[in-house]
Amino acid sequence: DEIVQANPCQDTAEHCGNEAVRDVVALTAEEVQTLLENAANLPITPYTLFLVAVRTGLRISELLALRWADIDLENRFLEVNRSYYHRTKTYGPPKSKKTRKVDLTPATVEALRNLQAQRKVVNIDGDDLVFADSNGEPLGYFYLRNAIKEIAPKPIRIHSLRHTYATLGIAKGDNLLDVSRQLGHHKVAFTIDKYGHWIPGEHKAQVDELDNLHLSAPYTHPEAKKWHG
Repeated sequence: DEIVQANPCQDTAEHCGNEAVRDVVALTAEEVQTLLENAANLPITPYTLFLVAVRTGLRISELLALRWADIDLENRFLEVNRSYYHRTKTYGPPKSKKTRKVDLTPATVEALRNLQAQRKVVNIDGDDLVFADSNGEPLGYFYLRNAIKEIAPKPIRIHSLRHTYATLGIAKGDNLLDVSRQLGHHKVAFTIDKYGHWIPGEHKAQVDELDNLHLSAPYTHPEAKKWHG
């Protein structure tokens, strides 16, 4: 849950013998569709956050710190340059300590445009935060944690949406370097170590699912439909 910002067990494998296989809990393509359909019953702000999370792989701390000034909707990318730590209610640098550029899908851009249109109408400022509550503060972490329990088709954590982005991208053949850069990993080797067993060949069923789903199609939130046109 990113409460502890540094993993105390990192780089200790050489002292512990063979490294245990990490348990990555992620959603299938079909489960992503179910999650987004269920999320459409939430208010537009948390709905959009969950959609952006699963389409970009951003950490929850990065999503909660995101400002409209960080997003270029015309050119379909955003910049990750800070994180929000909900326990201390403070902002800091990203986990990698580096700014990175993250590409956005057309459906993600449409969802963000819909959110931006509604935010202008209700006049929520919140330091220009993208995912702010009615008081202009970052959405509550525990609210989001409880919400995902209601909308997810199986038990997952919020961080599992990041795993989902990575595993689906790798399983359908996306370039490993591109996936690693989107996630903000310091080395491609780390990405391969964490998600290597999802490389096509071992999870063909996951790849086959993508033929039957239209993951690039917009998932328009019901509240946002009135802002079209």
